[in-house]
Amino acid sequence: MWECQTSGTRSDPDLVERRAEQLMKEFVRARARGDKPAMQRWWGELLALQFDRLTAMVKRHAQGVVFGSEVDDAISEAAMRMALKAWRQHEGDTVGSFNAAMSTVCRFSCREVQRKAARISERRAGSLDAVPRDGREAQGWAASTYADFEAERLRAHAEEEERRETLAADRDFVAWAVPQLPGRPREVFELLLEGRTPTEIMERLGMERNAVDQNKRRAVQALRKLKEQYPS
Repeated sequence: MWECQTSGTRSDPDLVERRAEQLMKEFVRARARGDKPAMQRWWGELLALQFDRLTAMVKRHAQGVVFGSEVDDAISEAAMRMALKAWRQHEGDTVGSFNAAMSTVCRFSCREVQRKAARISERRAGSLDAVPRDGREAQGWAASTYADFEAERLRAHAEEEERRETLAADRDFVAWAVPQLPGRPREVFELLLEGRTPTEIMERLGMERNAVDQNKRRAVQALRKLKEQYPS
């Protein structure tokens, strides 16, 4: 039944937006109750509804980063992370916060696929003839290879932890600062956080492109000033 609702809803942007808001409210209620199965259900339905947006976000973040079939890999990676992990950590209560989280996941997934592709390429570049034949030398080679692998794993783990800490800090600051922005700059910036394109913002707010860009700059300038006042 839900698949029918989703496919019919996607063709109407207004219906998509209303349905997304409804699903997010259900997710927030389930989170308040501590009902994880319900949280996962509503999150999954919201993700299904917003899957076209996820695909578009990945393609945007993929430019100059991953290519060809790697883009499909990044879409799969992002969808998996959103479905299996993101709902557990999400603290927002708006569709905008969902889209902002999805954009971050899409960007990270593109980078992760890029790193995986680079590692595969490096391994393929190495010749099997380089593997030592002598027993002791082979043991040393294996130990060195394992050490390199372990170092790479630890580095990736450290990067992920740093990314999470940065995201948490940025999320807290944005939640504190954005409501303090003046009217139009706030409206433009909130739509940007939702993942809206400049064209979509122009249509939504009835503005010219230069007005969108101008209000975006004003929002960024105001946020920089607020950053100095942010209670760390």
